[in-house]
Amino acid sequence: MLARLKSLSIRRRIVLFVFVILLPLAGLLAWFVGSDLRQARAAADDKVLILSTDAATLLKVKLAQAETILAMVAERPLLRALDPSRCEPIVVDFNPLNPEYLALDLRDARGNLVCSSMPDRSRPMTPSEMHPLPY
Repeated sequence: MLARLKSLSIRRRIVLFVFVILLPLAGLLAWFVGSDLRQARAAADDKVLILSTDAATLLKVKLAQAETILAMVAERPLLRALDPSRCEPIVVDFNPLNPEYLALDLRDARGNLVCSSMPDRSRPMTPSEMHPLPY
């Protein structure tokens, strides 16, 4: 091995020594970059897990509140009667009391509209009638 090294020119020896020194350094650099990448991915996964858990909890609470509100509204006698001539007044007042809802419609088992919170059921709601969702 030493005889082969002595037969090389100075220029080739320098290139070989630089290569021998830089190859382990390049491997060490690649290992550090890979380690940092794994740590960054793990931190991002943890943050996503926290955000998704918070979002799921918030959604669960909102849906439970909506279920409670709508269950209480459904127990009112005029709503249970499903009489289109005598619509429950809370249907009209429901949107100002609960701005996260755009409209409240009461329908029978066949899907026929009994009463609605919209004054004219044949037209869509205008932007002034819609309430923005609270954030």
